Amino acid sequence: MAIETEQLEYWADVFCMHGIGKYMTLPAFLQHPEKYFQEITGGDYRPLLPRQKAAVARIHRRFDDLDAAIDEVEAKVEHLRRIENGHCYEQLKHHANGRT
Repeated sequence: MAIETEQLEYWADVFCMHGIGKYMTLPAFLQHPEKYFQEITGGDYRPLLPRQKAAVARIHRRFDDLDAAIDEVEAKVEHLRRIENGHCYEQLKHHANGRT
């Protein structure tokens, strides 16, 4: 089945947004996207309302900020971490300062 570029972009977005990759690959999904989408969602899919889309956007922005903050904190403590026997641990401060 030949698919136009606009349709390809639409169905690829649907594939990513709904996590369909848990069930099949994108090329397999694109063979019959309407059929597979209805099967996976149980035919009960309804698009989000505008206010719901706005809420999703706000949530994603908050998570982006949170991810950046976590990365910043982890960068600050990276030098304190060691891995031994496959386990990550942080030294106690009094051991890190050379005191026993």
